[in-house]
Amino acid sequence: MRDFIVVALGGMLGSVARHAANVGLSRLGAPPSWPLATLFVNLVGCFGIGLLAAAAKRWQGLDTQWELAVRVGVLGGLTTFSSFGLEVVRLWQADRPAAACLIVAANVFLGIGAVVFGEYAFRWMIR
Repeated sequence: MRDFIVVALGGMLGSVARHAANVGLSRLGAPPSWPLATLFVNLVGCFGIGLLAAAAKRWQGLDTQWELAVRVGVLGGLTTFSSFGLEVVRLWQADRPAAACLIVAANVFLGIGAVVFGEYAFRWMIR
């Protein structure tokens, strides 16, 4: 039961951070027709999971509850793959296939890059 509580609390934090990113980017003038907030949180989430994976590998005894709270809770609440899927479909339905393909490529390739960057950043931080 405790695992569910830490995941729920982490998820709450991640979801609030997701909403804050959406509001913040809107206030900075990001066009609502282009899903930049989703790209942003997916990159942050990928970077974060890279950091966490490197930490878990380095410190074998990493607290499972802490990892659950961050990886499943915070990062699960923050990243928005379901929103990403819907936004790609909406771009395609709006007869914007190039934009749909570009946002897919950006999320996939930049996201993978952010995971690798997160792992390297962790290794650099602990030197």
